[in-house]
Amino acid sequence: MGQLTRIEVCNFKSYKSVQRIDFGSSYFTSIIGPNGAGKSNMMDAISFVLGIKSSHLRSSQLKDLVYRGRIMKSNQGAASKAEQDPTTASVTAVYVKDDGSELHLKRSIGTQGNSEYRLNGKVVSAHEYSRALEDENILIRARNFLVFQGDVEAIAAQSPKDLTKLIEQISGSLDYKAEYDALKEEQERATDASMQAFNKKRTYNTEIKQYQEQKVEVENYERKLAEKELAIRTHILWKLFHCEAAIDNNKTELQDNQVRLRELYGERDSARETLDGLKTEHAKVLRQLQKQERGIKKLEKMIEDKSTSLVPVDEKIKVITANERRHLTRQKEVMADHARQQASVAQLQRDLEILERAISQFEQEQLTARRGPGISLSENDLKEYNQLKENFNRQAAREKSRLDNLIRQRKADEDSFNSLQSKMQEFERQRTRLQDEISANSTKSDQVSGSINQDLQDAESKRQQLSKLVNERLQQSAKEKELNEKLQKCLSELIDVNADKRESERELRLRESIASLKRLIPGVRGRVSDLCKPKQRKYETAMVTVLGRNFDAVVVDTQKTATECIAYMREQRSGICTFIPLDSVVVKPISTNLRGMHKQMRLAIDTIDFDATNERAMQYVCGSAIVCDDINVAKQLRWEQGIDAKAVTLDGSVIHKGGLMTGGRSNSSNTKKWEDNAVKGLQRLKDNLLMELAELAKNKQHPNYEQSLSSEISGIEQRLDIERDELASIKRVLQGKQTEVKFIERQLQELLPKLEQSQSKLEGLNAQSVELEERVRQIENSIFQDFCRKIKVSSIREYEEFQGAILQEASRKRLEYTTQKSRLNNQYKFEAERLNETTERIANINTNIERERQLVEQLKGEKAAIREEIDLLKAEVLSNSDEHNRYKDLVANRAEEVSKQKGEVQFISKQIDDYSRSIVSIQEELEKAVALKMNVLRNCKMESIDIPLIRGSLDDVPIGGDPIQDNLMELDEESGPSQVPGANEDYGIEVDYDSLDDDLKDNGADEVEETLLDNIKTLTSDLEKMSPNMKALERLEEVEDRLHDTEQEFDKARKGAKNAKDRFNAVKERRLELFNKAYEHIAEQIDRIYKDLTRSKAFPLGGTAYLTIEDQDEPYLDGIKYHAMPPMKRFRDMEQLSGGEKTMAALALLFSIHSYRPSPFFVLDEVDAALDNANVAKIANYIHDHAGPGFQFIVISLKNALFQRSDALVGIYRAQLENSSRALTLDLRAYPEA
Repeated sequence: MGQLTRIEVCNFKSYKSVQRIDFGSSYFTSIIGPNGAGKSNMMDAISFVLGIKSSHLRSSQLKDLVYRGRIMKSNQGAASKAEQDPTTASVTAVYVKDDGSELHLKRSIGTQGNSEYRLNGKVVSAHEYSRALEDENILIRARNFLVFQGDVEAIAAQSPKDLTKLIEQISGSLDYKAEYDALKEEQERATDASMQAFNKKRTYNTEIKQYQEQKVEVENYERKLAEKELAIRTHILWKLFHCEAAIDNNKTELQDNQVRLRELYGERDSARETLDGLKTEHAKVLRQLQKQERGIKKLEKMIEDKSTSLVPVDEKIKVITANERRHLTRQKEVMADHARQQASVAQLQRDLEILERAISQFEQEQLTARRGPGISLSENDLKEYNQLKENFNRQAAREKSRLDNLIRQRKADEDSFNSLQSKMQEFERQRTRLQDEISANSTKSDQVSGSINQDLQDAESKRQQLSKLVNERLQQSAKEKELNEKLQKCLSELIDVNADKRESERELRLRESIASLKRLIPGVRGRVSDLCKPKQRKYETAMVTVLGRNFDAVVVDTQKTATECIAYMREQRSGICTFIPLDSVVVKPISTNLRGMHKQMRLAIDTIDFDATNERAMQYVCGSAIVCDDINVAKQLRWEQGIDAKAVTLDGSVIHKGGLMTGGRSNSSNTKKWEDNAVKGLQRLKDNLLMELAELAKNKQHPNYEQSLSSEISGIEQRLDIERDELASIKRVLQGKQTEVKFIERQLQELLPKLEQSQSKLEGLNAQSVELEERVRQIENSIFQDFCRKIKVSSIREYEEFQGAILQEASRKRLEYTTQKSRLNNQYKFEAERLNETTERIANINTNIERERQLVEQLKGEKAAIREEIDLLKAEVLSNSDEHNRYKDLVANRAEEVSKQKGEVQFISKQIDDYSRSIVSIQEELEKAVALKMNVLRNCKMESIDIPLIRGSLDDVPIGGDPIQDNLMELDEESGPSQVPGANEDYGIEVDYDSLDDDLKDNGADEVEETLLDNIKTLTSDLEKMSPNMKALERLEEVEDRLHDTEQEFDKARKGAKNAKDRFNAVKERRLELFNKAYEHIAEQIDRIYKDLTRSKAFPLGGTAYLTIEDQDEPYLDGIKYHAMPPMKRFRDMEQLSGGEKTMAALALLFSIHSYRPSPFFVLDEVDAALDNANVAKIANYIHDHAGPGFQFIVISLKNALFQRSDALVGIYRAQLENSSRALTLDLRAYPEA
């Protein structure tokens, strides 16, 4: 085999421009380098040039393989675009063949994704490129020349079917898979076609045999069929002959009755005209009476409404009168306050006048006092006094100035103190007045609140009374409604019972006929419904369903008795009835196993009571029927437990023996025939209900009492509204007064500190004034000392006091008068304002009293008007009562006349009904005969029965519709019953009875018909038993022809199946041969290779590995299991091995597969990633020992233990300035091992 000597890459992934990687003549080369240098890109380059798809090259598209790097400029600190990215990339591999010639493999790719292949510089197709590689045993599809990073783990974890697929790829048997599947499908189709043709041939042979047997049956059948047709024709002629005889007899009788019926219609019409006239007069008088009654009731209702309207008027007058009394009481209280306030104002006015006179008198006295005698001085003394005074003023100017200031300030402070003290006194008086008013209003509020509480209690009490009355009325209404519903239901049940008792004419005739049979013929026991009765009422519906048409069947002792009864009923034309003869009725034995089979099931015969002598009849009508509680029990017993009996549920649902189900409650009235004993109970219930209703009507409360209570409650509520408004007003006044008191108290609290402060300040000023006055006095004493001795006074002040006493006393009194006048003015102003407010309150109270008096007068006027209207209405009712009594007598007389005339009309109507029933009965017989004739003719036409005719044709007989039903007799009130057109309608057909025997014409008994029918039944039974295939001859010829065609088809299908099988076996053998050849080689090599990989000094024998086939016949259709047992370890599944053990096992499998069709070189990408150093050394030793001519290893690894054993190293590094991966090659063979 050849050798891969070098790789040239150009702009491929991280390799910029042209880069050459030499492997030389080394057979074990390791590619090493740091992470990110481009080692895996070298693996991608080798895979790319050898034709691997882009999905395995870590690229989604081929154009992603083109280099996209940038060159870094060294003179700048940032990346910049130096040149455009290349648009193409290529990889060239130089492969040296065994003969020494070189094979240049080149693959190029552009950014548009276009790929180009070259062999030795010549452009070739991808297929030619792949064929050239396969010639050197380099299989692209099997990838037998490389192992990608991660493939080892994938191989270790692959399923048996994946391993089978891998061996198929290596062996080449996979190329035959599509052809194998197609031929296998073709073989199966051919085999199915052959088997289908064979089965068809066998089926046709069977059919031919059957049709030959059926041919004989057809001939016998046709002979019997002719005999049957003759018997049917004879029966039809007999039936038509006697139908026409019955039609003629009924026509004559019908015409006689119709004549009499027309006469009765005329008499009834005359009587009805008279009755209508009487009814008109009666209705006219009755309408007048009802009109008067409505008028009287309307007047009474108006009187009642007017009387009711008086209650709220009286209540309003009562409420308003009470309000007026309260206002009058309040008026007295306010008038008393007004008088007191008016007296107080007058007193204050008098006090002010007296004070003014006192002030005037005081001023006059002061003027006189200033003119009186005193101490007199000479001019020199006065002059000396003035000089001394000036000297004093100069020396004491400062002290006097300060003293004057203090006196002025003290004066101002005294005024302020007096003002504050006056304000406090005024506020205290106002507080006292407001507290008195608050106390009065509180008392009044309590009174109004008590009145409101009392009214609320009264209203609640009356509401409870009203609610109690309403509840009692509603309870009585509900009870009355309930009793009426019960009464209605009871009456409905009584009506139903009476309706059941009013039996139809047919049932009445049947009852009368059976009664006659019991009287005339011994051995007649009665109807089944009369001879048995359900044990419980819940079984009634079920038993009606079980008995069915036998409900009205008659039980007789013997068959002879039954025959006599039938003959009697035919003679009397009493209708149709079923008879059960006890001596000959066939009774099937009832299985005793059915009893007790299910707790919700019982035999029908066990649910009824009957006399033991009638047991056979009851067993016959009940049979083995069972009665179940519900349909689920019936289904369980019939279908799950397989009981072969008719199952009937309590609600009437049925599961028949044949599996048919019928459901829904029956509306039959048969069950009510057992309910006669309940009628008395219903009558008693009706009487009790009527008594209870009468008692309720007697105890019913009069509605006026409720209206009176409602009016009283309305009046109390109005009074409550007024009282609540008054209470709210009082509370607002109280709140205002309390607010004023709080304001005054705040003012007092604010004034008290100011008053205390003013008083303290005034006391301080007084002390300072005393001190200054003492100092001034000392100065004054020193200056006026000599002068005082001269004028003989103890001090100059004595002289000045003598002269100034009058002025000082006048000032004091003047101040008192001023203060007193100010106080009286303030008090007068306050009392005048109170008087004005009280005057306004009196005016408001007077206005309210006047308004309420006017409202009372207005209400009294309304009350008088209402009473006047009531008196007028009562007088009108009294005047209408006499006229009403007269009309009542007139209505009673007219009603008696109408009743008599009704009796006459009813008598005539009864005669008409009797004749009508007779006509209907005759007409029914006529209709039956006509219908029977037409049905026979119609059946002959529909069934194509050929009967002899004198004239006419069966084609004229209509198929659809019913001529008898379309032309039924109608009872006309005016003209009486019309003729039956169907009785005369024969469609132009006249039957030829010559072929009918005279004996059959003379005898129309049912026995003759039974004999004819028995003959037909016998022939029909024989024909039914034969059941021939009338198309047997035709089918026989068809099947013989198809058999001939099928034989030819079968031969052709058999040959096709053989050819398909031969072609399939040939492909199968070739595929099996290729697969087994590869499998046997790999299975033989894998144990040896695994031992070499796992052998060590500690375990010189190594481990064990082997393959097992799951399908020995066709192994490629199933999986191949790979088993590996590391040294000194027991057998385990591959999933339970460690990571390193899995890798060693996977490498052993890869090397063994590679050994079958070895490629000239083997590229491994970091297969030692999961191995420890010991296992890496084993792999290195294995590769080193097996590398050589024909087996070149190129390994990408980062483990020293691996690449140090290689013959050459290829170092991949990153050129940062060029932003490209580069490679260096080192031949280690030049360096001997240490």
